[in-house]
Amino acid sequence: MPVRIYTFKVELIGSRGPVISRTFSIPASWTFQRLHAAIQYAFGWQNCHLHHFTFEPARRPPAREERRFISMDYREKLVVIHMGAPEDEDDDWATSARARFSEKDIKLNDFFEETGKYRQMALKDGAMAKCYYLYDFGDNWEHQITLASVETSASGVKELKVIEAAGCAPLEDAGGIYGWDEIKRAFATTNPSGEMRDRKRWARQVSPLGQAFNPAVQPPIEEFNQPGEFVKFLRDVRQAAGDGHNTADDPDDEER
Repeated sequence: MPVRIYTFKVELIGSRGPVISRTFSIPASWTFQRLHAAIQYAFGWQNCHLHHFTFEPARRPPAREERRFISMDYREKLVVIHMGAPEDEDDDWATSARARFSEKDIKLNDFFEETGKYRQMALKDGAMAKCYYLYDFGDNWEHQITLASVETSASGVKELKVIEAAGCAPLEDAGGIYGWDEIKRAFATTNPSGEMRDRKRWARQVSPLGQAFNPAVQPPIEEFNQPGEFVKFLRDVRQAAGDGHNTADDPDDEER
């Protein structure tokens, strides 16, 4: 049976030299929870902090001096798609949104299709709002999600496929974009200060690559598309969210 496929380009806002991004394709029928898992997997995040999606009117890129601060408070949010915990309904940051949903219940095609069930809620002045994903409300890793293309796969296979990876993704708890810039600077300099050496030591301690870690090295595409790896990661994400459902029993899963 043919499957409708979305290709998304996800960029880490504020990153530079290069702009850190991941481009991947996933089924249009997947939920936002699975999009969360795909972003986590593609960027190497460890799913250990809070997150949410928003649809917002276009906004200017942050100035460098603003990149270390959370900027959610004064932005217009048309739709908030949260993790699905009961307390999410009471959070102040979501009260001004037109609508709030649980990521476990809402499918991507509900918003990204012209005839999507909830698309009208993400429109302003007739234009589709931009989609953002915020991970870690302390370090404030903001990602902009762009639907790059839509196609139909005749194979019927439902899976994540990473197509392009630009830049080394930051390490967890690196201190946001500003902190990540400082880590990259520490590795790039030929005459590091004591503070820079401490940053390099910390990065190698927390990175799975250990002493081989280098933020200037981009990961190979093959690393992302190992058979079965995302399925295992997705299972862990769902279990962490309190969803004990076995993905192997899901009729809409990538392995059928």
